[in-house]
Amino acid sequence: EKNYAINELIHLLYLGNKFAYEALLDYFIKAEPAKTLEEAHVKVKIINALQHNAEDEKLIGNFIDELLKTPSNNTTRRIFQEIFRYFERCPLEIIEEPLMNYLERGKCGQKLKARVLGIIDGIMERERPHWNF
Repeated sequence: EKNYAINELIHLLYLGNKFAYEALLDYFIKAEPAKTLEEAHVKVKIINALQHNAEDEKLIGNFIDELLKTPSNNTTRRIFQEIFRYFERCPLEIIEEPLMNYLERGKCGQKLKARVLGIIDGIMERERPHWNF
């Protein structure tokens, strides 16, 4: 029943229903961290859906909170990957500070820290003007 409800909310969200977006975001915020592979798949599905017509700054904070409460392991790897892919598409001016705060607040291992710093570097490279003479 839960999966059916989530799928219906996602469908309504794609149709432009703001209430469905808010309900899905509320569920995402309040849900416990994923402990099983099935729970991780549901989170990934929600993460992808929330990006549709998202308010970037609001979503960034909620995604950072999800990273902070979710243990990084093989079961949750896709959650981290999908959130990081989203961050890579964000403008530097709205993503740099939250990511640096995440590094300070989170219990990041070397690989995770390198990934976050790589995201920031990649965005800086993408946004830097390239001059062709």
